[in-house]
Amino acid sequence: MGSEAMATSGGASKKTSGVVASVTSPGASILKPRLMRIASLRDETTDVRTLRLEPADATKPPTWRAGQFGHFSVFGVGEAVFTMANSPTRREYAECSFRALGKVTNGLRGLSVGQVIGYRGPFGNSFDVDGW
Repeated sequence: MGSEAMATSGGASKKTSGVVASVTSPGASILKPRLMRIASLRDETTDVRTLRLEPADATKPPTWRAGQFGHFSVFGVGEAVFTMANSPTRREYAECSFRALGKVTNGLRGLSVGQVIGYRGPFGNSFDVDGW
């Protein structure tokens, strides 16, 4: 499809310049972040943290395929890209792991349970796990 844009509504997918994004609600824009609440956090090491995220509203958590990634926003600080850290078969929540190295990751590190961040995605191609 080259750089053509494909868009449909109601839980469909959008394609722009070869990047596929799943849109989970009718009329949703892949450019507008979904609000995700930090349900729990876990320090993996002294500088690596994993956030478990759930929708801040009554919608379903995002769905993704193995190998896809999302844009995670700390409002007023910035946005960074991370691969989803948990299996796409665990549909109740989404997790992202990051190492505190820069402005956004240090901003994420400073957040606590109950606070809200933005999420856009999923983006990118996936791995053909079923074909393996």
